[in-house]
Amino acid sequence: MDDGAAIARGYDAAVVVRFLFFALPVLLALVAGSHFAIAALGWGPPSGLPARTLFSGWLLEATGLTALFLLIQARGLPRFVAGLGAAWTAWIFRGPVLLVTIAGASRVPSATWWRLSLVWFVLYTLCGLALAALADDEPREDPPPPVC
Repeated sequence: MDDGAAIARGYDAAVVVRFLFFALPVLLALVAGSHFAIAALGWGPPSGLPARTLFSGWLLEATGLTALFLLIQARGLPRFVAGLGAAWTAWIFRGPVLLVTIAGASRVPSATWWRLSLVWFVLYTLCGLALAALADDEPREDPPPPVC
């Protein structure tokens, strides 16, 4: 895609690449740090997953949050509203929906999972604020076209 098409959609390709260059490592650090903190505090079940699988999950999580943030921000909302909106929308699926699925399918007591759900809420809120802090605050000249 050429730069003209990216600008017509409300984004400058160079700005997006620069944003991703900073946002993905910051989110990876936050997600990995929370994982290690949860394990150190004994708040969650032991993972038992290989390091490559854990890192891939964290990268997928960071990429999904970043993409959701960019989609919400493209609607012209203030960056902190977009950051919190992306974070809390993603948390709905990582927190309560995942909790109901795991507790219902495995018949495991849900007390541990509720604690993790609240930790994930704090983590995703921090990730949303980090994305908002890293986002460019320059107003666009032309708003993006409406989505039909």
